[in-house]
Parts: sequence; C-alpha cells; structure tokens
Amino acid sequence: MADGTASGGDDLYVTPEPSGPPPQGATADPRTNRRIEADLMAGTIMDPLDMLDRPTVQLLWAQEGQRLLAREDSVRAVAAEHEWTFEPLDARLSAHLVDTDITAGCPRVARHVCARQTGVGATVIDLTGVTFHRDGTVPVDLRLRAGTAGVVAFRSDHRLAVVPTRAQTSSWHRFGDGIATESADFDARYRVHARDLGWALIVLNPALMQRLLEHWPMTLVIAGGQLAAITPGWVPAGALRDFQEFTEHLALSAQGAKSDAGDPRA
Repeated sequence: MADGTASGGDDLYVTPEPSGPPPQGATADPRTNRRIEADLMAGTIMDPLDMLDRPTVQLLWAQEGQRLLAREDSVRAVAAEHEWTFEPLDARLSAHLVDTDITAGCPRVARHVCARQTGVGATVIDLTGVTFHRDGTVPVDLRLRAGTAGVVAFRSDHRLAVVPTRAQTSSWHRFGDGIATESADFDARYRVHARDLGWALIVLNPALMQRLLEHWPMTLVIAGGQLAAITPGWVPAGALRDFQEFTEHLALSAQGAKSDAGDPRA
C-alpha cells in the first residue's frame, strides 16, 4: 500500500486513536509552516511525498503537527544526550529505503533520524506516512501511520522479509513466496518471504527467531546491503538506544549468512 491512499484491512502502522482537527483556539507551532514546505520540497526527491499535494500535507500538519513536533523534540534531546547526529527529515534516506524496498509495506518518510556520531552502527529512524480518502479533491479521514526502524549495514545480494502474519502482504511478495521454518510457533506469528530458502534459514537461526518472537510484531528486512528492524508505532525516546543496539544484535545473529561468498567475517 502506498502512502497517501486509503488502507484496507488491518494496518499495524496506523495510529490507534482517530485523528482530528486541533482544538478551537489552539495556537499552532510556527515550525509547522516550515515543516509543510520541507515536506513539499522533499517530494522532488522521493516519490511518496510526490503523492501528497499541498492540501493533504497541510491537513497532515494541522491534525498531527503537535504530535510530530513533540516527538521530534524528544528524539532530538536523546540524540544530543548520546552525541548522535540528528536530522528532523531526511528525504534522500526516505528515497533510498523506498528504492531498495526496505519500506515496501511500512510508512516511508524518514523523520527524526539519528545515528552514532562515528557513523558506525545502526541508524534509528522514525517512519511516517498517512492514509486518507478523498471527498472530491478534499482529503478526509486522514490517519497518521508511524513506526520506528533501526537500519544497519549488512552486505548481501539476497533479500528477505519477515513480516507479522496480520500485516498486509501484497508489497512483500516481490521478495519471494512465503516459506516455512522449522518452528510452528514462529510460522504462526510471522511470514517469511525469500527466494533462496537455504540462505533464509541460515539467517533465521533459533537465536534470531527467538528475538523476533520476544519483540512481536516486528518486521525484519534485508535488502540493498542493509538490515532493517521495523516496529509499529514510535519506540519511546528513552528506549531508542536500546532499539539501536537490538538492531545491531539482530545483524550479529544473522552474520552466518551475511556474505554470499560464505565467509561470515565479510
């Protein structure tokens, strides 16, 4: 499902409470106007925002601006505490995640990006998107889609998507048909999409599957030389460092299949 269209069925990433217009008399944060222009400018770089015209972007920020800016402030504070680099919006990263299919079934705009200052280790990203209907040309029933992703380098030409069973499936089939693992409990909670069964089962070793079961519902994607762990909703700001380390541990668990040449040290 592309951002900017009405969702069908259960969507892990849609915020549970209905969104609505801000209370009457509420004072808009002056930063929202700058964010609207930044979103529209980002549309020249990445396709997802190209789908959102000015009225839709304005509606997004009218309804969700206070929540988005509060989240940005909390993530910025954590980034400063850990001496991470920080960007409130990264359209080029968004475009890269879309091009590599890492966000095929997830919100696709990379907001509130933070990474280790040295550039080594996982990058933590808040992903956002919207779903809505149109009444003529007017967007209505807008819902914010949100998730948090940890992305770390993982050199491989293979692709893998591990998706919660109740998530939408259509976007993930281009990773390959669904395959079964040796764990009935895991298969009840997750679907695995890959073209190379042997390689996928090396990645999905018992330790990695146990981590995913303990953190259900989590989406794991390997594509474009990266491994991404994506969770519905925003990880609390105070837990972002733990989530960063969790992503790095997932990559370590999968390292036996990291190199297509068969060398786990590659």
